[in-house]
Amino acid sequence: MMRRFRAGVIGAAMLAVVALCAGGGGIEPTEAAWSEVEYASGGTMSAATLVAPSDPTCVPTSVIIVGLQSVRLTWSSPQQGGQQIQIVKNGVTGTDVQGTTGSVITQTGNANNAYQYQATFSTAKLLGLVNLGDLLGGTYTIRIYNGYAGSAWVSAPKTFQLNVVLLGLGTTCPAV
Repeated sequence: MMRRFRAGVIGAAMLAVVALCAGGGGIEPTEAAWSEVEYASGGTMSAATLVAPSDPTCVPTSVIIVGLQSVRLTWSSPQQGGQQIQIVKNGVTGTDVQGTTGSVITQTGNANNAYQYQATFSTAKLLGLVNLGDLLGGTYTIRIYNGYAGSAWVSAPKTFQLNVVLLGLGTTCPAV
């Protein structure tokens, strides 16, 4: 009796499979996510990092009495595109990302497997980035990052400290 029961179950299962394969309901695709946890031991893991910009310069242009007119930044990077600049003043941060509307970052060349970049921030652009009332004096932190276009993955920064002196007398921008 048990043999007949097993044969009946197997026969019913085969009929169901044939019906499904013949289009009698079909197999529907699923959007289920599958995951499996894997553990590793006895090894090391490291994340890739982007190379920081090289050969950076920061050159402020000032006019006596009128004050700071612009700040010109130049640097090289092995990455094409995705360059970013952050300017910070009194806890307010402004960011310029290459390729976005209003960005002043431009690629100026390519030599020895490195891309050259330049950005010139006028006082109006600086005011727009950090939303300040004036540039009569103060200290700004400027950070240049190398990155990938369309990604938040960036390198360690190259940092400058823009010291704007009242009336533009002696404005400096040393690396820090």
